[in-house]
Amino acid sequence: MSRPRSNSPIESRKAFITEVKVRRTYLNMSQNDLGKILGISPARVSGLLSNPDELTVGRLRKIIQTLSLDPMIVLEFLGYDQKTIKSALNHSGD
Repeated sequence: MSRPRSNSPIESRKAFITEVKVRRTYLNMSQNDLGKILGISPARVSGLLSNPDELTVGRLRKIIQTLSLDPMIVLEFLGYDQKTIKSALNHSGD
């Protein structure tokens, strides 16, 4: 499946970083808390959130699960356009 972008990579990255911060704040979770869950230092959490392209699939999955992130934002960050995402989410039960 091709992955045309609806937003620029920079916009998608900013939206992802913002979503992580908003969810962490909503859950009253510090970077230290998130680091413990991920098994990394708070400094490394900060580094990964500054450059989320360095996230491994495993850490990304753990962040998504821990923070219950919006799938649209995560999939846009990964490079999928909104039309493709909506189509995939509508057919997720198939």
